[in-house]
Amino acid sequence: MAVNMSDYISPDRSISEMLMLREVDKDAIFIYVEGQDDIKLISRLVKPNVHVGFCKGKKKVCELMRKVENNSRLKNVVALVDKDYDELLHGDPSIENLFYTD
Repeated sequence: MAVNMSDYISPDRSISEMLMLREVDKDAIFIYVEGQDDIKLISRLVKPNVHVGFCKGKKKVCELMRKVENNSRLKNVVALVDKDYDELLHGDPSIENLFYTD
């Protein structure tokens, strides 16, 4: 069975990556999305100094953004997730800098 490295992407790993990149670029901007296909689209729309990453699913993106809210060293981080049926099923979670797309 082949190993899929995307299975090892976690919110904690993303935070470590952001902190390392922040050491090199204090003004770095980060956008996190649900999947690799989203990266392809978003990367075309942003400037080269914006780092686009993914967390393999909405649940992990939300978990990442909750951790970002509680870490004062992480600034300029936003996330984009699909709205799906969240509003009807669960209500909108109030997470700072988490934005929905339709």
